[in-house]
Amino acid sequence: MAVGITRTQRVLLRGALRCMVLFGLLVVFLQIANAVGDGVLSRSIDVADGDRVGLRQRGVYVYESAVRVDLDHASTQLWVESLLPTVLLALAVAAIGFMLLRVFHETDAGQPFFDSSARRLRVVSAVIAVAAIVVPLAAAFADSEVLAVAQPRLETGGPDVAAVALWLVIALVVRVIAEAFRIGTQLRDDTEGLV
Repeated sequence: MAVGITRTQRVLLRGALRCMVLFGLLVVFLQIANAVGDGVLSRSIDVADGDRVGLRQRGVYVYESAVRVDLDHASTQLWVESLLPTVLLALAVAAIGFMLLRVFHETDAGQPFFDSSARRLRVVSAVIAVAAIVVPLAAAFADSEVLAVAQPRLETGGPDVAAVALWLVIALVVRVIAEAFRIGTQLRDDTEGLV
């Protein structure tokens, strides 16, 4: 039975982590380029259950419990508010990918139990936790601002509490793994002191 991961798995894992970093940064660039490019702000927004109404208005398209709003001449402030959740999420993904790539390189070199690995995993946990709260709140705020301009009588459905809770649990799991790395670092230091 082979110990560790194969060369193919190593290449795939390293490639996936690099893609996280690159695609996170690419999404930021594309979002900003889209805002500068065509000038039409498009946003799909979940609306509250009681607001399922058959709207027929230029630039507002109704689905079962959501609307898509296309604003031709949105203000700069509305653009920034609309782009902020996606940009924050993309930056969080890039930061997490970078930190995990560094942890992977240390682990792949046969040195997983160092203070830097535990610290990086704590940062990953913190980024996940902050993004889990900030991104849905920023998205809900952007949704309400866009609806206030396009269709003031509709209310947004608000942030998805179940998704926020799920990501907070994932942040907690990563924090536990960081603690295991910290304890492994202490055990390694104690063992080296005995030799």
